[in-house]
Parts: sequence; C-alpha cells; structure tokens
Amino acid sequence: MGQLKVVQKVGAGLIPLLLLLEIAGFLAVRNSVARDNYVDAANIATAGFAVLACLYAAALAGGRIRAFWLLVGSALALHLSGDLGWAYCHAFHVPVVANSLLPSIFFRLYALPVALALFLSDDIRPRRLEDFLDGAIVVALVLVTMYQIQSAETSAGDPHLWRVVSAGTAINFVLICGAIGRSLFSSRPATRALFMRLAVYLIVYGGVALFMSLDDVYFKQLDKIDDLFWTLSYLTGAAVAITWRPGGAESETADLRISRRASLLCFNLTLAAMVLGGTVIGLRSIHPMQMVSLGGVSVVLLSFAIRSALMQDRQERYLAALRASQQQLQRQAHYDELTELPNRRMFYEQLERALALAKREGWQAAVLYLDLDGFKPVNDRYGHAVGDELMAQAAKRMQGRVRKSDTLARMGGDEFTLVVAHLNTCEDAGRLASELQGLLNEPFMVDGHPIVISASIGVAVFPKDSMQPEELVERADQAMYRAKRSGPGTMAYWAAHETGLPA
Repeated sequence: MGQLKVVQKVGAGLIPLLLLLEIAGFLAVRNSVARDNYVDAANIATAGFAVLACLYAAALAGGRIRAFWLLVGSALALHLSGDLGWAYCHAFHVPVVANSLLPSIFFRLYALPVALALFLSDDIRPRRLEDFLDGAIVVALVLVTMYQIQSAETSAGDPHLWRVVSAGTAINFVLICGAIGRSLFSSRPATRALFMRLAVYLIVYGGVALFMSLDDVYFKQLDKIDDLFWTLSYLTGAAVAITWRPGGAESETADLRISRRASLLCFNLTLAAMVLGGTVIGLRSIHPMQMVSLGGVSVVLLSFAIRSALMQDRQERYLAALRASQQQLQRQAHYDELTELPNRRMFYEQLERALALAKREGWQAAVLYLDLDGFKPVNDRYGHAVGDELMAQAAKRMQGRVRKSDTLARMGGDEFTLVVAHLNTCEDAGRLASELQGLLNEPFMVDGHPIVISASIGVAVFPKDSMQPEELVERADQAMYRAKRSGPGTMAYWAAHETGLPA
C-alpha cells in the first residue's frame, strides 16, 4: 500500500509539471515547422502517459473494474493513434487529401470504448450473451455514426457543416450524461467513483473538442497553439486513472436493480441519440416538414427508450421478488427458523448422503441424538422468549464445534441430532459427545439470567447398529432415553453390550 501511494503521488506530480513544460516549450520554439513537430510530440507524449496510467489502474483491479480501465485506456489509445498518424504526415510531408478519413477517424472512434464502458453492469453474475449482444449493438451504431460524422467533416465546403459539430457535441453530451447517471444511480461506491471519474474526463474532453471544432469550422485557426489544447484532455485522463485507488468497496453486496435500470436507460438513450444523429447528418437539406418528422421520430425513440427501461426494471423486480420468495420457501422447507439449523427433512437428506458415502468409502459413521436436560423448567420459570434464546445459544455453541462435513439439526422441541460423517473408531463418537456435553454444561447468560443445563446423548454407529437411516436414528433415540434414565448429562451407545463401551 505504501508503494502504491508513492506511485500515485509521483504520477500526480508529473501532470502539472508536464503541462508547464509543454507551455514553456511551445513559447520557446519560434519556427512554425518546429512548433508543429513540438505540438505533435507533446500530444503523443501526454496521450501515451494517459494510456500507461489507465493500464496501471487496470493492473490494480480485476473483473469489470479492470475492463472499465482497459476501455478508457483504449479510448485514449485511439487518440494516440490519431496523433501518431498526423505526426507522421507532418514529419514526412505526406499529403492528406480533403476527403481522406485517416488519420482523424481515430479521434472519432474514441466514443466506441467509452460507450461500452458505460454499459458495464454492477451485476457480478455472468451474463455473457446479453453483454455480447449489447456490445455488438453499441459497436455497430458508434461505428456508423462516427463514420458519418467524419465523412461529413471532410467536406470542408459543405454549407451545413454546423450539423457535424452539433452531432459530435450531442454525442459527447450524451456520453457525459450517461457517465453522470451511472455515477448517481450505481449501487456500489466503487462503481459510483469510477463513473464520476469518467464523467470528469468526458467533460474536459467534450469542452476541448467543441472548442477545436468551432475553431476549425468558423474561426481562423490560432497559431497552432489550439492543437495543444488536446493535451488537457489527455492529462485529465491520466489524472483520473493515476489517482484511482482500489478499495474494499468493490466486494460490497447491494441491490443491483437501480444500477441496472440506469445502465439500461443510458443504453437506450445513447442508441436513440445515435440514430437521430446519423439521420440528421445523412440529410443534405432539411425542410420544415422534415423537421416535423424528425421531431416525431425523436419523441418516439426517447419515449421507447424510457418505456423499455421501466418495463425491464419492472420485470427484474418481479423476478427478483420471485427468486427471493423461492429462496425463502426453500429455506423454510429445510431449516429451523429459531436456530437456523437444518430441520428434520434436511437432516434425513444429509444422513442418506453421508451413509452412502461411508458405505462407498468403507468408513464408519454415527448419529448422535441429544436432548437438553432441564429445558422445560427454564420455559416455565422465565417464559418462552428466554427459552427460545437459550435454544438458539445452545445451537450456536454446538454448531461451532462440529465439522463442516457433519450435519447438526434440530428435530423439534429441545432435541437435536448430529450426523458424524467419518469415524475411525466408535470411541471417536463418544469423545465428540463428551465434548458437546462439556460445551452445554457451561452456564448460559440469557436476558441477564445465568442458566445451567446439560444434555443426554444417545449414539448409534453405522454400519454396526444399522445400515438404514431411519432405523439408525431410531436406535440413537432409544440410546438417548436409556442415557436419560441413568441421570442428566450422560451418554449411552445403542449397542453397548456388543462394543464393550459404557452404557
């Protein structure tokens, strides 16, 4: 952790230093050609630094958080590819024709990994098919929309070039709103912080992109210093990645419904915006009737996006309630409500499995039948509430002693059973019974009352006493009653006359 803080401090300190060095270097260089090369080098250096920062953040995380940082790094890598392409053209005087899509198309495609990052869900359950289909739709629409924007922008003489700037700005605005929405409605603090960082980067990038587009289309270009503004977006990307620190919040369990609703809503709104943007760009001229049609299409698309998100949310809430109800019924059918131990039904299921395994492996197994001595007087004296708490505490004590391979169950009232799945000798069952009696003999403190109880235990051994589950339990019960007749806090084997063990 100390090394992580050092790396973050060093990385964060490099960001303002790089910015100052870029400005100072630009002012120091007087030659126009040298300035072009210097600006290209500055953009490449800062974009490369931002990509490395995202890779560093991805190396610190796993799962969907790692995918998030890899996607953000991919967006910055696309910008780096575009900067490298322009630097090559400038350095080697490669002519770029007016209708060429390269290398500027790389700057447009940044929206592809960012859009995919917005659709990363908080849900830890695998949904590979749905994620793949969502991703395929996003990829196709982003590629088509960005290709149309880039194709239109290459036509510098187009009198309707304002639509290109408007469409690009609208897409950036949708991505910013999507990131802010995911941050506000995410169910986990870690995811909330990630998308807020993405929103900060997109706000800076969108502002720089809008300024650059207005400068290129409507105003005379500044003295090459305008291209240096791209480094602000790169350094912002580096800052949000290098200062990110993984925490324990990623493992939190939370209700995923709100986050998934926000994710679906962002998904639908982004698709609607891309369809509208592509339609507007594809129109060479817009008449009043077309404006009416576009308005109607916009209302339909946005209404459908919101409606489908709400419908999906309602379905997921219904399915979540159904799953919760099924789990509750399943638990009620197999577990005791008071002690949270397996009930009689589940006990017999576990007993059959344990005996089948013991028979196959040649092991011995045992059933211990326990009855709490002196429990009824506790109910009569202190009331059922104290009796219930005493029962729960006794169950918790015994559960802490048994192995994970064994099954402790409540049969009803103050009676418990224990399946010991693997025994080397019969004496092992007796030693375990003595340990449980020792645990239960220690005083209980219930509602301020010190209470002392004991347990009578009967033991039946598989396969010596029986090979049938029901008969084995019955004989353990008979041994328990024989022990109870001998006095409180005693233990007896069912086959004591055969084993030579004490009755």
